[in-house]
Amino acid sequence: AKTLVKESYISVNPCLPPDANFSATVVSGNAPLTVQFVDESTGDPTAWSWDFGDGATSTEQSPTHQYTLSGVYTVKLTVTSACNYNTETKTNYITVNGVPAGNLARGKLITASSTVAPYSPERAADGSATSYWRSGSAPKATPNSWLRVDLGGPYYLNRAVVKWRDSHFAKRYRFEVSTTGGDSDSEWTTVYTNNAGERGTQDVTFSTLSPARYFRLRIDQNNKNDNEIFELECYAGKPELNGITKGLAAVELPDHFELQQNYPNPFNPSTTMTFELADLSEVRLTIYNSTGQLVNKLVDGTFARGRHQIVWDATDERGARVTSGVYIAVLQANGFVAKRKLVLTK
Repeated sequence: AKTLVKESYISVNPCLPPDANFSATVVSGNAPLTVQFVDESTGDPTAWSWDFGDGATSTEQSPTHQYTLSGVYTVKLTVTSACNYNTETKTNYITVNGVPAGNLARGKLITASSTVAPYSPERAADGSATSYWRSGSAPKATPNSWLRVDLGGPYYLNRAVVKWRDSHFAKRYRFEVSTTGGDSDSEWTTVYTNNAGERGTQDVTFSTLSPARYFRLRIDQNNKNDNEIFELECYAGKPELNGITKGLAAVELPDHFELQQNYPNPFNPSTTMTFELADLSEVRLTIYNSTGQLVNKLVDGTFARGRHQIVWDATDERGARVTSGVYIAVLQANGFVAKRKLVLTK
């Protein structure tokens, strides 16, 4: 009989446990703070279990999590392989600051589409009740003027204030937010539109929290040929007042598109229209008369998901007062179309 011997024929590798490790794209900031966690484990793990320290967990490999309450959080990752498991704990890893109080625009870098010396844009963010910014001269109907604030970091805004000087106010204007702050309108999202602007102070609370590094006042129609603003202010929102609770990752937002009936209706001299968006949308809100002729284009731009309100002061595109009668409001957003009948009384 012959014996066949094969030396070193079978190789058995040791089954080593995985080595858990991770990092985060950001470890501190203001609430609500969104963090992208990155798995850096070795040893071929096949399962991941995250504990974010605020009551929320995940089984994704590299999850994104939003901390909605201020505090210091310990994060734990447990990875499992075919051999064993391993846990990495990073104590006091994430620091979430509370919502900052006060006017975020004050003392920040502020620029404008135009200015008349010595009334520089900085005067609109200095906290003074007497100094003001003055824009250059522009057509009243289409000034296309703006005032832009670099907040110096990301915030969730829920309120803005503009303090006009005398009769140098905008009849139509928008509050906009951006994460990039570029000059292109496509980089900005409208969070509030007013088509019935007045002199004095106008204080607005947004219907949803709006993430922003940059904040802008966009002026679409003037009362005079220029603008004069004492102060432009913006404020950070409080997550717990906007439907965010511990363990949730976002504000409670609408899941449908809707144009609600205007109020009051019938109306005189102005009325408010409310619409809801289920997604970031290109929105157009127009007014037609009873014969189908275009009267005014109230909205034509990008709006964030959420609930928005627009005021119509019963004027046409030239700013002239329209006659009493029946009008039709038409909302178009991402393929959605809705109509409402408006009645303007004498």
